Amino acid sequence: MSIVANKHRGIRGALVGKVENAKLTRNHNNTNVLCLGAKDTNIDLALEIVDTFLKEEFEGGSDTEYELTLGSEEFLAEFEEKGLRGSLSA
Repeated sequence: MSIVANKHRGIRGALVGKVENAKLTRNHNNTNVLCLGAKDTNIDLALEIVDTFLKEEFEGGSDTEYELTLGSEEFLAEFEEKGLRGSLSA
């Protein structure tokens, strides 16, 4: 699910299976879509992950200059216009 979500501009999704990862992905990656595995996450853990995810905020950092959404056609077109397409690895 997170792979499909991240193909859309402005979406930063993460598959999270631990409470600590919910905190880290919000703090460091500015994640705005939370994905949980139904087979790997029981209801109590899921509620704790969601609660943590919603309480945490983005801390900012050096990577905030760009919002990169891999798979976005607009993103790739922008890179091509700037002559940077070769810098992306497939």
